[in-house]
Amino acid sequence: MASTRPRLWTVVLAIVFTPIAVALAQAAGIGLLAVWCRVDEDSDWNLLKHLMKVTASSHAALLLNGLSQLATAGIAITAAWLSPQPLTRRLGLTRPKLSVPEVGVLMLGTIVPSALGVALASRVRSLAEDIPSADVDRVIQNHSSVFIIYISLVPAIAEELLFRGYIQLRLLERWPGWLAVVVSSMLFAVQHVGVYTSICALATGLWFGVVAWRTRSVIPSMLCHMFINLLWAVVNSWRSQQMGSDVLMNICYVALVIIGCCAFLFSIYILVMSCDNVCDAH
Repeated sequence: MASTRPRLWTVVLAIVFTPIAVALAQAAGIGLLAVWCRVDEDSDWNLLKHLMKVTASSHAALLLNGLSQLATAGIAITAAWLSPQPLTRRLGLTRPKLSVPEVGVLMLGTIVPSALGVALASRVRSLAEDIPSADVDRVIQNHSSVFIIYISLVPAIAEELLFRGYIQLRLLERWPGWLAVVVSSMLFAVQHVGVYTSICALATGLWFGVVAWRTRSVIPSMLCHMFINLLWAVVNSWRSQQMGSDVLMNICYVALVIIGCCAFLFSIYILVMSCDNVCDAH
């Protein structure tokens, strides 16, 4: 008797409940900030003005984003926990059949899709205001070290668990690999607010999806995500603090592009060669 094909309604529920959970988490965060502001204010009008000022601060930006990431990870873990499969397997937290140097090459190869995403997004930057990027720049300027650590770890873990871990792996059980990667990447891009950040997220999301698909593990894509977030945060921190001359910065950019292109080409070779052992049957 043929085995029952996995249902996709659980993926639909995860997609639907993720923005709801994120909104509730942010509402809870704003509520906590309102309670904290009320301690110092004796009128509702002063409370409202104080709350608006506090929510625009870098501390509040980290708090609200952190709660959003916690909600995202919570949806992924809850959905995987309800699955009959082991939690680590459902989330793709399995050991990839790659060596440490090969994973390192994949991480460096992420520079290319990220750069392509930034180049494409820059072409349409004037079409929409990128409000989140302004918050990010403010956090970098005020708390660069804290932000770099946060942006390198938290979003990469939470978002990979949901989009490449639970959603993409579930789709791979029903759909061709390329289609599962495209759909999960589009959902990943939509989750990022703003046209500019969504285009960047789509480009890198496609790469993360291919890496997770070919290696049959979310760990390499998670490490790629951590690396590109770290690199992006360091570069933006360097630019915001005006460290070094423009010539030195341009030299670093060129070096990154050269290293990234070489690593990207080698990454394609690694992913193609690993397909015989770890790629799914599609």
